[in-house]
Amino acid sequence: MMTHIEDQNWFAVWLDLLIVVLGVFLGIQLGNWNDDRILKASAIQSRQDLVEDILRDIATFSVRQEFYTDVLGSALSVESKLATLPEDMPEAQWPFIMNVQEAGFMWPLEPSGLVYKELKNEGALGLVADPALQKDLRDYYEDASAELGVTIRFQSDFRQNSRRLIDGPIHVHIAEKCDAFAAAEPSTPLAYTSQFFAECATPEDLSSISKTYQRILGAPKLADDLRLRISEISQTLGFLSSLETQATELVAELDAQ
Repeated sequence: MMTHIEDQNWFAVWLDLLIVVLGVFLGIQLGNWNDDRILKASAIQSRQDLVEDILRDIATFSVRQEFYTDVLGSALSVESKLATLPEDMPEAQWPFIMNVQEAGFMWPLEPSGLVYKELKNEGALGLVADPALQKDLRDYYEDASAELGVTIRFQSDFRQNSRRLIDGPIHVHIAEKCDAFAAAEPSTPLAYTSQFFAECATPEDLSSISKTYQRILGAPKLADDLRLRISEISQTLGFLSSLETQATELVAELDAQ
């Protein structure tokens, strides 16, 4: 360029300047294009991770609904038996005691929200969702999760009071011989079948069965606690169904972004 200036070859000077400017411009554009490509790839991966996280929640909600449906069945069975004539034989009293135990079962739950929290902390939610979808995600992960904690982590009066009525040897027997249920890992919600409460053999100590049975029948407030428990379980099932619907709609929205 200096040679062209010295020679006053202004056409060549302008051509050299044009080449430099064009090179810088193309370099910037290529850099921006590469950054956009990386950003779009990151957004696609983040959206996919978020969808997979919500799909795990949906699977978990389904399993929890099966679990609480079984718990509700046990509670309704206890309510029905309380309205009939008492059983005389320990072998006939034992299924009732097991239903009382199962009616008090609880299984806490909270959507993982791991991907959502990471995106939020990084200020990257805008990569995967427009403002309307970001609001829906916040409603699901923050508002609904807070309500879920209250709904499913309640301390049931029936659970507390009924377990006080059961003899110690029966608690030991249930823990050692009957209680095969284990809480699912959040990453493997479908590793459990709908058979949560298997048949449990009658304890050898029949006197403990009879004493527990009579104690339960004679508990003055247990029927009231049971009705409250049935209400709690019914509300839990309704809320789980609502959350499953909300999560399914979020997946559809994310797929459409």
